Amino acid sequence: MTRTRILKWRGELGLVLPRSVVSSLGLRAGDRLDLDLQHGGIRIQPVDQVNPNLESLLRRVTNRNRHSAIDELPRGRKIW
Repeated sequence: MTRTRILKWRGELGLVLPRSVVSSLGLRAGDRLDLDLQHGGIRIQPVDQVNPNLESLLRRVTNRNRHSAIDELPRGRKIW
């Protein structure tokens, strides 16, 4: 379980997300989140984008989920 705190910001309350949570979900400032009240608690999840653009997809690439470059020459009758 990860603990956090609520801060007052410009007359509203804001939830502070730990860096570990932000990086594991690939979140950035300005990303949209869905909030659901469930069983006396809050469930928070990123809003799925129906048509993500390249920039939003690349923001989710991290050193942990990035694979190494593939340097393979064509073999057989493959056309590259």
